[in-house]
Amino acid sequence: MPKYQIIVIASTIGIYLLLSLISYIILSSYFKYKKGLNDVCRQLRRRYKNYDYKLTIPKKTSYDIEITIGNKKIIYKILRNLENKHLLVTKDLHWFIKDNPLKSTNKTYNIYNFLNINSENEDSNLTKVIIIYPSIRQKIYMLDECQARFIYPTEKINGCYILSYDELKEYANKEYGDI
Repeated sequence: MPKYQIIVIASTIGIYLLLSLISYIILSSYFKYKKGLNDVCRQLRRRYKNYDYKLTIPKKTSYDIEITIGNKKIIYKILRNLENKHLLVTKDLHWFIKDNPLKSTNKTYNIYNFLNINSENEDSNLTKVIIIYPSIRQKIYMLDECQARFIYPTEKINGCYILSYDELKEYANKEYGDI
């Protein structure tokens, strides 16, 4: 077999392997997202099973899930945190996922559009909830450069509630305020 045919066959095999790897990465990321969305929907169905609700998954919006109960609307945004790191929220709407809250930033979430959905203009009965899937070590709110505090599931930060998936499961069978 001539040398150029071996090179063509080897490069063709290399291209197929590279395309297979890229396809695997894209598909596994998509299925992890769908699994998270399905898990959250399952917990929300458990949470609202005693209500007459409508659950929708809108396309091309800044949120992932919408639940309507009468004239009340609750929108949910899912943030993926597969490495179980810390969430750090600052006053100027920056959201960081970090290994250590005191060290450099690993991942920044752009949720500006979600936070700017204005409940006064659209609907006075709008509640915004962010769910961190699958879990989070700690949720920390930075008041300024020197002061920080923990974020609790019952309080609003920047106009929305912040829950981990574990907290959502814990409160799925309980009355839990607006959420």
